[in-house]
Amino acid sequence: KIQLMKNKETVAVAMSGGVDSGVAAYLALQQGFEVVGIFLKMHDTPTDPELYSCCSKLGIKLVERDCRELFYDQVLFHSAKEYISGRTPNPCCTCNMLVKFAGLLSAADELGINQAWTGHYAQIFTGENGDFQLRKGVDTNKDQSYFLYRLTQKELSRIHFPLGTMCKSEVRSIAAKAD
Repeated sequence: KIQLMKNKETVAVAMSGGVDSGVAAYLALQQGFEVVGIFLKMHDTPTDPELYSCCSKLGIKLVERDCRELFYDQVLFHSAKEYISGRTPNPCCTCNMLVKFAGLLSAADELGINQAWTGHYAQIFTGENGDFQLRKGVDTNKDQSYFLYRLTQKELSRIHFPLGTMCKSEVRSIAAKAD
């Protein structure tokens, strides 16, 4: 069981051990949030030791969720079935909707955390009528908005993409300065 600080707002950050998720967590810390890392295990391979190193360096707690069965059933098996039928689904779109964001927000809910951050290169704007609009990230070479198009208003209202306004070179620079 994770103890959260009562005097700080907490955000859940999807963590992979890579530079993008590490910088997303770092930026949340820089803005004064308490950060809890959420790692969604989707493969049988050993977890990258960089994940634990990154969380340790940042001084954040890490929660791990086993999503392998869901990933295999809802993404891999479904995609294989579609390919056999002559259709060409994009497994990343399905995975983001059914596994990654569902798992991230579910873990956040269990911990009593309302907001979730990820290292995706996309942006969310609020429209004139209060709806949330998913938009492309500034870095056209890294934009991931297409893979997120199935996210709902409910999900978009809880998510923040701090890297959406940056280029990958800026993210790498921040990571290098933060070690």
